[in-house]
Amino acid sequence: AEKLYYHVYKSKKRKRTISLKVDPQEGLIVQAPIKSSKAQIIQVIESKEDWIRKRLNRLQEGIDLFSFHTLEH
Repeated sequence: AEKLYYHVYKSKKRKRTISLKVDPQEGLIVQAPIKSSKAQIIQVIESKEDWIRKRLNRLQEGIDLFSFHTLEH
């Protein structure tokens, strides 16, 4: 499988979940609570890999070019 590249943004606010967003400019964005470990983030990414790849493929094909897809975990 092709490697997934992603940006992680950790929030100091009271965020309780790890969320994934596929953005046309940045690709996969992971928003996580400040105390989230790298292992927790990777686990969420791996568990949602099919969803992520479908969204990234749609962007590459030019579908949904200006829409965002967000998934809360």
